[in-house]
Formats: sequence, C-alpha cells, structure tokens
Amino acid sequence: MEDCQVRDDWSRLCSPVLSTEIISFFSVAFTTMVVLNVGVGAIYAVSLLWVSRPLVRVLSFSLGVLGFVLSAPQAFVRINNPTILPSQDILLLTFFVLGDVMNHIALLMIIYWDICRESVMLIFALDPAKKARSLRLSFGAGFGFMLSQVVVLGTFLTLMAVLEDMSRALAIKIFYIGQVSFIFGCMPPVAFGLLARNLHKLWAQLPPDLPRRLAHRLRYTQLGLYLLLLVCTVYAPSGLLPAFIPELNQLGGFIYTYVIMLAAGFVVLILLVGELTLTLKQLRMKARQTQPLAADQMVKLVQAGAENLRCREDRQHGVQTPVWHRGLEHSIMQGFLQLAAEADGDGQVVDTFLQTSELCQTHVKPLTAAARCSAWEALNAGWDSLPPDAHRHPRSQHLNTPTVMVSHCWASPFQDVVKIMRRYDENTNKSNFFFFDVFSMNQHDLSDLAGPDRKDQSGQDMYDVMLEALTNSIRTPRRVLLALTPHHEPQLLSRSWCLYEIYMAQKLKAEVSCGFVPAAEQQVIQSLQQGDELIEHMLSKVDAEKSQATVESDRLMILELIQKDRVSKFNQFVREKFAASLRLVALTTVPSDDVEEAVVLPPRAVVTRSHFLGILARSRSELTDRDFDDVFQI
Repeated sequence: MEDCQVRDDWSRLCSPVLSTEIISFFSVAFTTMVVLNVGVGAIYAVSLLWVSRPLVRVLSFSLGVLGFVLSAPQAFVRINNPTILPSQDILLLTFFVLGDVMNHIALLMIIYWDICRESVMLIFALDPAKKARSLRLSFGAGFGFMLSQVVVLGTFLTLMAVLEDMSRALAIKIFYIGQVSFIFGCMPPVAFGLLARNLHKLWAQLPPDLPRRLAHRLRYTQLGLYLLLLVCTVYAPSGLLPAFIPELNQLGGFIYTYVIMLAAGFVVLILLVGELTLTLKQLRMKARQTQPLAADQMVKLVQAGAENLRCREDRQHGVQTPVWHRGLEHSIMQGFLQLAAEADGDGQVVDTFLQTSELCQTHVKPLTAAARCSAWEALNAGWDSLPPDAHRHPRSQHLNTPTVMVSHCWASPFQDVVKIMRRYDENTNKSNFFFFDVFSMNQHDLSDLAGPDRKDQSGQDMYDVMLEALTNSIRTPRRVLLALTPHHEPQLLSRSWCLYEIYMAQKLKAEVSCGFVPAAEQQVIQSLQQGDELIEHMLSKVDAEKSQATVESDRLMILELIQKDRVSKFNQFVREKFAASLRLVALTTVPSDDVEEAVVLPPRAVVTRSHFLGILARSRSELTDRDFDDVFQI
C-alpha cells in the first residue's frame, strides 16, 4: 500500500498486510455478528413471556447484546471508509469502550455466574457443603474478573487515544498478555476442564433416558464448557503472539477488534442460539393447565360411554384398543379425586385418604359395570356420544397413547398418587399421558389384557397374558414413575408386582423416576444431601422373598420367574437401579418455590356409597353441549 491510507487503529502504523478490502470485509462481518445477536436476542426475549429462565442468564445475554450494539459503530463507519481511525473520534471511542466493557462483563457473567454455577449445582447436587464452597468460589472469581474489566479496559482503551508510539506499543504488549492471554486464555481452562470432566462423569452415571428438563440443563452446560475451552485455546496464543512479534504488535487494534471481539461475539451468539433452542423445546412441551372434571359431569361422561359400549354388538368380539395404549391425562385422575372428595348427602365430611383399591371398588367398577369395561374405554366411548359441535375439545388432549407407566401400591392413598402424577408433569415440564392400571385395565374381566386379538390367544395361560400386558405397558412409553408413598417407607417396595415392574423396566431399558408428594420432596432431597441413610433404609425393604401380594399365587409366580436369575441377583439388580433413580430426585425436581401448590381438596371428605348412588341416579340423562362446556372450562 504505497499511499499508506489504511493504518492499524491502535498502533496507527501502516502495514502491508492491511488493505481497504480486508478492513471492509471484517467490518461487515462484525456488523453482521451484531445484527444476528440482536435478532436472536429479540426472539429469546419474546420467548421469556411464556417460560422463566435463570435471571443471571437473561441479564448476561441482555448485557452482552447491548454491549455489541454499542461497539458496532466503530466497525460500521469503516465499511465505507476503512481509512478512519475510530480511536481518534471521541464519540466512537466512548461507545466502543462502554460496549467492550459490557461485552466482557457479560461474558464473565455467562462463564462464572451461569455456566460454572449450573455445573456446580448439578455436580454437587447431593453435597451441599461442597456446593456452597464451589458457588462462593465461582461468584468471587467472576466478581473479581468483572471488576478488572472496568479498570483494565476503561484505562487502556482511553490511553490508546493519547499515548505516543513507543508507549503505545508497550501498552499493547502488556494489554495482550494480561487481558487476553491471562484473564481469558490461561486462567479459566483449569476450572473449565475440571467441571467438564466431572459433568461428563455425572452424565455417564445417569440413565440413558433423562427427564427433558435435566437433559436441557446438562446439554446447555456442556455446550458452554466445551465452547469456552475452545475459546481459551484461541485466546491464549492470540495474546502472546502480538506481545512478542513486532509485526503483529503493529496490528494490535485490528487483531483485538476483528479476531478477539469477533470470536467473543460468536461465542455469545452460539450460546444464545443453544439457549433459545432449548427454551423453544421447553415451550413446546410446557404442561397444559387443565381443570379437573367436575364429579357429576365425570359420572355422566363415563356412564354415557359405558351405555354406548353395552349397546355395541362388536364389544363381545374383542377389545378395540390394546390395554397398553390407554393413557390418561392427569386432569382425568383429578376429576375422580374430586368425586372421591365430595361430602355425602347429609353434608357430613368423611375420610379423604381413600385407598386406591377402595376407589376402584366404590367408584370405578360401579361406573363401568353396565358394559364391564375399563374406565378408559368408557371415557373414550363417552366422547363418541357427544354432539358433533362439542368436538371442539379434542379427545386426544385427555386420552392418548401413554407416555409414562405408573407403578404404585393399591393400598396407597389415591390422593397421594394423583399428587405424584401432577408433580411428574411439573418436573418434566410437559403434559403426560399416564398408564394407570385402575383406569387403563378392565377391572371386571382380565381377559381384556390379551388385546384386540383375544381369540388368537384363547389357549394362553392367564399369567402369561398378564406378564405380556405388563411388559407392553412398560415398553410402549419406556418411562416408569414409581409412586413412593409414604416417602420414608414406601409401600411399593414391599409389593411383589411393583418390584417386578422395576425389574422389567430396567430390563427393557426404560427410564425409571421416583415420585413423591410435593410436601415430602424437599425432605427427601435434604435426606439425600446428608448421606445415604434414606437410600439404605428404603433398599432394606427390597426383598423378593419377603414381598407381599394380594393374591399369594401371584407372589409365588413372580418368585418362580426370578428364580432363573437367582433371587439374590434380582434383589441386587433392583436395589442398584432404584438407588440410581432415587439419586436423580435432587437433580430433576423443580424448586418448590417455582411450582404452584397442588389443588387443595376439601379436608377429610370422601363420598359414601349412598351419595355415589345418588350421583348415578341424577345422571341418567344424555350429555348435552352445556354439560360438556361445564366439564371443560379451561
């Protein structure tokens, strides 16, 4: 460049490497990066109207995007006139200094107060002492480095406008060694490497199918750590080379603006895109808040379906839908719970802790007796009996293929099981469809378990049919929710069928989740953080030979099945898998202050047999549009 029109912005020296085309190209690249950050940031901001994210993450991304916007003018003016030196324009220099300080503070917030903090929360979920120390260290390091950015960048970038040539070259050398190579290049990799290694070990210990909320946290954190490690490998040499190579020292301003800052901008952009992607996925799976079915309307809907099935000629020739495809949305169970919580005809309040088995005998079986069908079939047929204009409420929102199978003890309070199912919806951030045997299975005729092709299995042993149905009910959703109540001594772990369900779930490589009522969750997490006493106490109950079953022949049949693998091996297998699932509770549970309380039902209120028959008597009429609207006021 003979005319020497293009000079480096800091050294103000001509260089044969620089040209107007190169300056214009990188100025366009920098401006494009800023526009992309603003666009993605705007979409992310809109998504926050429907989903909450960590406050520090939102603030750091907002600060970073704003910083790049303030830094953009110095690049934008050089697109058309590459010979301009922004450092000699007081307005451009002021905007650049403010923007650069904000950029680096935002980047440090993302590093130490978001990604490192999230890693610590995951890695030390069950060790509160180490978690507290690590969080203090992460916060302190982040705060110290942020303060250094205000001092270093504010002072250095201002000096670049007034220093002489020799002093400017020395200042550039010191700046690159301290700011670029040390603070962002050499210091962080040690911490990032340790966190990434421990996070990788944690993920390797977890089951293959994780709740999506936990998987999102792990993916975002790992993306951030690996990306930051990559950036550190670029920053470290980028800081040393301009310090010791005179030719690169003369390009100090160009390298910082168009290599260092451009790299930082794309780091923020990649993290922002990753966070936006996970947030949009979370929005798509966000649980719908559905109102429970009113008790009398539930009776009408089920009764209409049962009557419809009773009148069908093809009902006796086979089951329309296989039992393992019968999933119900949580609000259906909530409706039955509301039915069980109403006062009797005299207004007297009775016991609300109705066992699941009692609910089946006093509510489910009488409602479905007309057609001798399952509650799911009656509800499904009830939708068929609705007037055409009432179909604006899709059946698929309430009845669908199961996404999770519920393993529970029939002696557990039905109210607790329903709370656990609702909590599972909240923890997985989606509206699940539950395979719940009380409603999914025909409580009048177990031959329905054989599925649609019953006639082809007429010679099959009933236990084989039951085991096949159980296997398919786990294989279809590939997720099992254990309803552990009471939390300190779950009845489920002493039941033969429940132990076998855990065993089959792990054999089929299904995800197993431990569910507790909201009031017990925090107690369980605190117990897990204090040690393994709770786990050991629960595991002491796992013994197939001492387990119980309502029907003794069922227990003997299950024992005979597991004799092939030896009972001790079976017990050990179930204990290991259950312990691994139990430890996930501290990771997968939504903090209690972020979750709405479950619907509070009238205390100690359950319907009596006379009141239940009264509801049946009052619900003989056909379902009307008004009835349906009353049921689904969403």
